[in-house]
Amino acid sequence: MGREEGYRIETIVVGALETNCYILHDGKRAVVIDPGDEGDRIAKLIDGLNLEVGMILATHGHFDHIMAVNMLKKLYDAPFYMSRKDEEIIKKSYAIARSYLGIDPGDPPEIDRDIVELSSIDVGGEKFKIIETPGHTPGSVCILGSRVIFTGDTLFAGGIGRIDFGGNPHDMVRSLRMLRNLPDDLLVYPGHGNTTSIGHEKNNNPYMINPDILVRNL
Repeated sequence: MGREEGYRIETIVVGALETNCYILHDGKRAVVIDPGDEGDRIAKLIDGLNLEVGMILATHGHFDHIMAVNMLKKLYDAPFYMSRKDEEIIKKSYAIARSYLGIDPGDPPEIDRDIVELSSIDVGGEKFKIIETPGHTPGSVCILGSRVIFTGDTLFAGGIGRIDFGGNPHDMVRSLRMLRNLPDDLLVYPGHGNTTSIGHEKNNNPYMINPDILVRNL
């Protein structure tokens, strides 16, 4: 669990691909970020904290970030926000889950509202902005606060999300350059793996040190 003044971050790792689902809350109301699977475990955490779910967000449309959305929408009557640029990605991703990974993701969730229409999300007095960071998928976004950023599969500790499942290397280069301009002490909560910081990644992650390596040989 991470904690900042006015809000808290609960992390639960779910599904076969070990996706980080985050519960961002102020002790009363919560925002669920990337509920990739195991909705029952996510709900148990939410209910154990006596939280009211105000919205469900996804950083992008790959199945391992959204498979629990339908369950949580029904359980908490909460709207689902994701970029509509990833609507086709959802369909392809669910097909891949069934055909190649042997995973039954169920029915894909319907997007209630495009996440990029949110100017900001207020949790515990902190405003989190939605910033578009295409590359991993066309509709990938990051959720940016003053001290933390949820990067989905755009940026990991020591790496980045793959770009061969609907991504674009040129878009990813632009997104990584944008992230490089953020403060070094900004904590990074990625879609998979450990928490890190922008400064650590700028000094140690080869794709943040020189994003152009993604397109050098194209």
